[in-house]
Amino acid sequence: MIFRPPLLLVLLSAGASWATQTPMSADSGSGKCLSLSSNNHRTAYDACCSAGSTSGTESVNGVEFSYTCGKWATGSSKTPLKGVDARECAKHCAADSDCLAASWTPRGQCFLVTTQGYSSASGNNFLLIEKTGKVVDEPEPEGGCAKPVEAAKGQCEKEASARCEGEKATLSAMEKAECEKKIAEKCAGDATSAVEALKAQCEQEKATLGLAQKEECDKKIAETAGAVEASKAQCEAEKGVIAQTEKAECDKKMAEKCQAEASGAVEASKAQCEKAKADITNNMKTQCEAEKANQASEWEAAKAKLESEKAELQKALDAMKETCGGGTASHDGSEVAKRLSDVGPTPQHNICPQFGGQEFTTTTSSGHTARWRVNCNMFVTGHWYVDRTCPPGSIVQILRERQENRDYKGLFWNTVNTCHEVIPTPGTSGMYLNKTPNYPNHAFIERID
Repeated sequence: MIFRPPLLLVLLSAGASWATQTPMSADSGSGKCLSLSSNNHRTAYDACCSAGSTSGTESVNGVEFSYTCGKWATGSSKTPLKGVDARECAKHCAADSDCLAASWTPRGQCFLVTTQGYSSASGNNFLLIEKTGKVVDEPEPEGGCAKPVEAAKGQCEKEASARCEGEKATLSAMEKAECEKKIAEKCAGDATSAVEALKAQCEQEKATLGLAQKEECDKKIAETAGAVEASKAQCEAEKGVIAQTEKAECDKKMAEKCQAEASGAVEASKAQCEKAKADITNNMKTQCEAEKANQASEWEAAKAKLESEKAELQKALDAMKETCGGGTASHDGSEVAKRLSDVGPTPQHNICPQFGGQEFTTTTSSGHTARWRVNCNMFVTGHWYVDRTCPPGSIVQILRERQENRDYKGLFWNTVNTCHEVIPTPGTSGMYLNKTPNYPNHAFIERID
């Protein structure tokens, strides 16, 4: 098997444990929201906003923050920091003197706010994190970074020694050169990565530690690097060659490990994707309901406006009748009906504007009468239409054949010579006439008796 010093795993485990146990001040609130570091952002959000807790006060890197669930800040940056939890989001804001607040979502997105006079708004799956202006003294971890470093060093030496002893028994002379090359590359890479990871962790923590603790941390890093180099030199001196069967076993285990890690990453990505889709669906439903409510209000306002315009038109028509001689006698009876009897089923070319506003009466052979008015440049809403090609015969003939049906409200022509026979729609409150100035050839003959 290939020798791989476990220093990196030990150091990362120690660093992760240190990060999740950051001490909080006495007045920092519940201590379960911004003090938690987790790769599962939904778990981090639930820790902040579940069990009835929706707000609190905590400190991060010596800066006090208040947090509120279901809120976000206006004036946020358009480009978010990605893949961070609530604590990391607060850390970025604490490190930026211009940052006043941050909006964080369980998708791992962090939007920093640097706009003075920003405001907050409600939003599902948002956490508003705001600076209170207070600076909190946070005690440094007991023993600084000495304990994690010493533990890493001891564990590294112990595992390196045990691994070397086990592997020496199965070495083969035929693979010596290849083994030494792979071991040298792996050990060098692991050692460099481990030292770099430890340096990065220490640099992050040193921002809130004193100068003395910084010097101690640097000293321990140097000692750990030396231990790694010594372990690597000892391993290279003792190893021979790896047997072919051992090499195949090693390759097999490495392949199985990669496959398992890839499978776990795919499942995690699928779960996160499903959660994101559910969030988008819920947000779209909420937005749709709000738009429907707004649309209903707009329709009611439009209806009231149409009623007002109808009243104004009726008033103007009554005034016109009075101006023309106090009624409809001059346009009534046989004269108007006779003239319309000569007009075929395409009146938009022949009726308006000369017949506009005029009224006439039709009588069936049984003596039934109906009264009608010609409306030019008018469109009808609120009723159902029976659309058909305009039937043959004159206008008077068409109306006379339908007038004994009391639900029949009139005949309307559109600009493409399609007849609409207007009949009430069940459940509607009334019929509305709308002016259509952009379509001067619209004509609606309305029943008025």
